[in-house]
This record gives sequence, C-alpha cells and structure tokens, in this order.
Amino acid sequence: MCRPTLSLLLLALPSGLAAQETSPVVRVLIQMRTAAEANAQNAKKTGDPLAELIIREAARFSQQERIPAKDFLIALGLGLDRSDTLRKHPLTRRTFQPFGADDDRERRLKALGEPTMRKRHDWLLHFSLSAALTAATNAETAQIIGLGKELQDALGPSGFSFADLAADEAGIAFARQLLAHPERLRDVAASFAVEDFLPPLGDLEENLSLDALTSKYGGPDGVAFRAAYRDIRRRVDDQPIFKMWMKTGF
Repeated sequence: MCRPTLSLLLLALPSGLAAQETSPVVRVLIQMRTAAEANAQNAKKTGDPLAELIIREAARFSQQERIPAKDFLIALGLGLDRSDTLRKHPLTRRTFQPFGADDDRERRLKALGEPTMRKRHDWLLHFSLSAALTAATNAETAQIIGLGKELQDALGPSGFSFADLAADEAGIAFARQLLAHPERLRDVAASFAVEDFLPPLGDLEENLSLDALTSKYGGPDGVAFRAAYRDIRRRVDDQPIFKMWMKTGF
C-alpha cells in the first residue's frame, strides 16, 4: 500500500467543503439528533441496536430528501464522534471544519447514548469516521490516516489494533459502495444491521506496542504485516452484504 509523506497527504486533502447553515450535512445531523431524542424518550435502545437505529434513520432521511450519499456519510462521521476528531485533527480539520456550524451538537450528544458496533463504541467510530473520510477525500487517504492513527497508538497505552483497522476497512467499503451506488441508501434505511457490515473481530490482535508490532509483524512494511492486512480486507470483502453488492454492480 502506498504511503505518501505527511506533507504530501496534507496537500492532497481538500481545503474545505462548501457548507451553509442549512447544508445537507447539517440537515442529516439534525435528523440524527431527532432520532436520538425519540429513542431516549421511547424505545431506549442501546449498543448495536441504537447504532442501527441512528444509521437507518439518517439513511431514510437522506433518501427521502434526496441528500447525496456523500453528505450522508460525512454526517455519520461528524454526528457520532464525541471527540470531534474530524474537525480538530491536523490532518482533517481543513476538510471538515466548514461543517462546524452544528448548533445541535451538544444536544445531540446528550441524547445519543452509547451506540456500538459488535458491542464496541470505538469500532463504531472507526467505521463511521473512515466512511466519512472516504466520502470527503478517497479510500486511499482514509486507509493512510487509519493506519497512521494505529501506528501513533502503538507509541502509547492503547497500542496498535488490527481490529480497529478492520473496522476502518469496513467503513471504507461501506462508503465506496454507497458513493458508487447511491440507490443503496434504500437498503441501509430499510435494514442496516451491524453484523452485516462489520465481521467478527474478537480474534484480531490489539494493544500491540511498537516494539511488539515490529518484532512480530516487521512493522507496516513487513511481509507478515502485509499478510495480516490482506486478511483483514478479505474478512470485510467476505461479508455477505458486500458480496451481494459486488455482484450487482461494483
């Protein structure tokens, strides 16, 4: 996998996306808040079912209002991110800060609760942020940023996680399909299910220090590392939903 230098990557990122107070992204964000508040008052779903509810509702609204898949995907990344990573990280803030006029953010996050994928909130974030990055830039840039984040984590207490990379790849695959076939928002609105889009990840190694990653896998340029990365891609591609979508036009 090609990994350009940090300076080249920064130059490659868009300097901003056109956004207005009532932009499509903001409209989807408001709808996500509305769905979260309704759930908090009535259904009170949590975990995976809550993530499914929010994503389905955002897709339903996007389809109904003819909001582009690109804006739907960007809204998912911004709307589910409590840390506001996309707007604040040096690599992505120039692209996503134009959507900073999100007056509902505090209210939405208060109502949102703790949605998850495969019972992990961080995997939902990896999925949705990678999908948003793919929509705003491209799949390769999303992969580079995801890998860079894990290498940075390898220097700290959380460590490198192949499971997090798999969640990144699932979000990238999800975004690529919707960008190529926006009509599939209908499927997402009707029946988005965590288990369809994110394979089981429990057996993938996590919490690897940089020394452990280098010793066992040779680092990101090692043969063992590249084999592990290919296995992750195969896991995602082997998900039935992606196989079905691939057969019907991508």
